[in-house]
Amino acid sequence: MKLHTLAALVALSAAGTTFAADEVVVTDQGVGTFSFFKPASVRAEISTLGYGGAVSYSVNPKTEVSLGYTGGDVSNLSPDDSVRIDGIEYSLEDSDFSNAQLMLQLRPFGGWFHTTFGTIIQNNEVNVMATPGTSSNDVRINGARYAGIPTNAMVRGRITFKNEIAPYIGFGFSPAITNRIGLFGEIGAAYMSPKVDFLRIENIAGFAGTRDGVPVSAAQLQADLNEASRNLEDDETYVPVAKVGLSLRF
Repeated sequence: MKLHTLAALVALSAAGTTFAADEVVVTDQGVGTFSFFKPASVRAEISTLGYGGAVSYSVNPKTEVSLGYTGGDVSNLSPDDSVRIDGIEYSLEDSDFSNAQLMLQLRPFGGWFHTTFGTIIQNNEVNVMATPGTSSNDVRINGARYAGIPTNAMVRGRITFKNEIAPYIGFGFSPAITNRIGLFGEIGAAYMSPKVDFLRIENIAGFAGTRDGVPVSAAQLQADLNEASRNLEDDETYVPVAKVGLSLRF
């Protein structure tokens, strides 16, 4: 009887060790060792699309679905505080970003590297301003060269994006720090259609400059700005995206 009891205890102990043994799995933090696979995670991130985060669920160790949001004023996140539009250099004043994101991350070969496919539902706006101090007194607007713009003149504009839904593709690297905590980094591109509105030009009362060498009025300058806005609406481009974050799996 004692032998049977001892054998049963040994069998239970061995079974417990087997079920409790750590398992090496691939997660969004990379390859880690877990007692049980933890499919859910949350992430805080900073990106060129704003501040925010995401919640994720792993369908299996190599496939994950994420729902996230980033937004806010990202003008201080830009590596450059200026942007060139139609030959004029504009200073970034402020921005108001809102980006809901639905992403699918794939790791076909396992490991820390992943490819992301998804959609961004965006409502982004950037306000810009140009003066002769940030450009020059000779500027090209709508294909025409203007000279003699007053030094205190200011051209104010707004950049938005026409397509509310933007396809996205990215490539990332997400190493594990611990069994639950990991880093996240990704670079990618979103296909957007920028729309530039030159809202107004200020401080040009008494403008006596020239357009391609011919004297013109301030009204002609404003008309060229309006026409340039319409012409720039046809431009479509990929907007670069960079993300860094910290994730927690549970």
